[in-house]
Amino acid sequence: MSFKRKTLEISILYGSLLFPLSVLFNILAREIYLVFFFLLIPSLLFEKKNWHPPRFLINLLGLSFILIFFLTVSLTNFLEKALETLFLLLSLKFLENKTLRDYLQIYLLEFLILCGASFYYAELSFFLILALSFIYFGYALFLHLYMEEGEVSILTGEEIKAIIFSFGALLFLSFILSIVFFLGLPRLQVPLFTLGIEKERAKTGFTDKIRLGSFSEIQESSAPVLRIIFEKNYKPDPKELYFKVIAFDYFDGRTWKRTVSKEEENPLRAQKGPAKKATFYLLSGQQDYLPFLERKLYIKASFTLRHYQDGIVKSAEPLNYPVKYELYFTETGSEVFYKQEPEAFLVKYLQVPEVSENIKKLAEKLKGKNDRETLENILNYFKKEGFQYSLSSLPLGEKALENFLFKVKRGNCEYFAGATALLLRLNGIPSRVIGGYRGAIYNPQGGYYLVEERFAHSWVEAYLQGSWVRIDPTPGFSYEMLIRKKGILETLRLYYDLLNHYYTKLILDYNYQKQKKFYEILREKLTLKEEKPFRDFNFKSGLKEKKLLAIAFLILLGLFFFLKYGRTLFEPKEKRLLRAFFKELKKRGYVKRENEGIFELIEKLRDEALKNRALKFAKIYSEYYYKDKPFDKMVISELKRCLKELRNLS
Repeated sequence: MSFKRKTLEISILYGSLLFPLSVLFNILAREIYLVFFFLLIPSLLFEKKNWHPPRFLINLLGLSFILIFFLTVSLTNFLEKALETLFLLLSLKFLENKTLRDYLQIYLLEFLILCGASFYYAELSFFLILALSFIYFGYALFLHLYMEEGEVSILTGEEIKAIIFSFGALLFLSFILSIVFFLGLPRLQVPLFTLGIEKERAKTGFTDKIRLGSFSEIQESSAPVLRIIFEKNYKPDPKELYFKVIAFDYFDGRTWKRTVSKEEENPLRAQKGPAKKATFYLLSGQQDYLPFLERKLYIKASFTLRHYQDGIVKSAEPLNYPVKYELYFTETGSEVFYKQEPEAFLVKYLQVPEVSENIKKLAEKLKGKNDRETLENILNYFKKEGFQYSLSSLPLGEKALENFLFKVKRGNCEYFAGATALLLRLNGIPSRVIGGYRGAIYNPQGGYYLVEERFAHSWVEAYLQGSWVRIDPTPGFSYEMLIRKKGILETLRLYYDLLNHYYTKLILDYNYQKQKKFYEILREKLTLKEEKPFRDFNFKSGLKEKKLLAIAFLILLGLFFFLKYGRTLFEPKEKRLLRAFFKELKKRGYVKRENEGIFELIEKLRDEALKNRALKFAKIYSEYYYKDKPFDKMVISELKRCLKELRNLS
């Protein structure tokens, strides 16, 4: 078997594009991809005809891309614009008549793109893609150099086999050196670069405000949010775990918000019973709020924290995720927590907006002889009137809460929590809505608890008889609803999450203290005792076991890479149209913020014509997307027509 040099070079070169394409597809706008392929496809024809455009034309086009970068870049979009520019410059390099230097530049550009994309990914799958790219680029450059220096026109199968084995030895040596560098290089307590960039997510479990009546459907997400390791001999019931993230104290009739709370020193709460310890690995951003268990005593972290009077904890600076912190708490299980609060602090938890007479009459009707009886009457009202927990067909509009209480009687946890807090306040009982997560999945293989975005939940805290009391008014909310059915797929999913956990733990746990301890152990092992002659020192002791461990580690990495389904290279047409929709509104000055829904964005539009056309697109898209209806050709055509009308507006 033999291969022509030109065929081999082109195959290797274009095969390397799989790496930047796979990681950038969910980061860059689709228009950038169109420009990229518009320039890339002709390059294949040029290679076949053995003709290439003059370099000065390509250089002029490259300078124009760089000029566009400087004209459009800002502190908020620096990384995205840099990746766009590198991606377009990469397409230009494929148009050139390539020498060994050009091959090197192309692989360097692809490597820089992967490094930039690392800010958007914290998953093991990206690490595996990165590791595979190192191997691929190394072999590619080795082959190009071999054929260039040896003036080879045809490569035989034996030559390729020799190259694979000889360069494989170098790669293995570099792998060993990378482990040495990881163990030996100084550990920084904070990231070297803090750009404050988070991966944009279309679906999320956390929000910094609750806006009722915005969506009729809620799409759940199974993305991991948090992993928790409790101390030995302590294994709480997963369904009894409540993780607080944020407290909402202000209600304007439709939206629950958080007002600025007074800061305090890292408080050590009055302890009742022995303190427990839990190590938290926070995997995704909660706008820099830290989830914690209700009976929190103290939080210890390597970064500066802000502690608020209502018990909420937030990082003082933007975080790069994942992050690690330790929580000390008293044993969970009781719904009563926190010491008595001063009356002046409780005033804001009695604030109520202007509400309808129907809601006022309902609150008066539910008032009991004391606060406890009032609370029971409110909870019994939901039960007796047949209220149902649902993620679909939710009340919409400005009067969503009133419709929920008297007409629809169906909603998710946000409706039940918001209504309960309002009815309590109307009866003079201080209360607040809590946003966080309820429940977790226990992974027996790793001995840790996993919290996913679909565990997001809202409940109420009411101040009764001198203490804050947790109230979960959502009827029919079952922990079992959140747990997937058992089976081989679920087992594989937990094993894959276990590997992600060990990867995260390895990176975060190996800090300066661990490195210092490693040096001490190494020095103890290598230091010779005086009474022991040099010839008795066996440096190779345990070397066989270490080799086996290294081989097993490599095999496991390869196995889990194949078990993990990579990111799809091409999104469905409807998602591309939605991205184009947001892009069009962005051009007109309306930027979609993180955690902001499509209808919330449209409400900000001031131009009526623009608003009407945007609503038309959003209604069609929501009707099919949130009800799991198939996007057939007719619907796609209708969405395209709506988008075209939107673009044609002056």
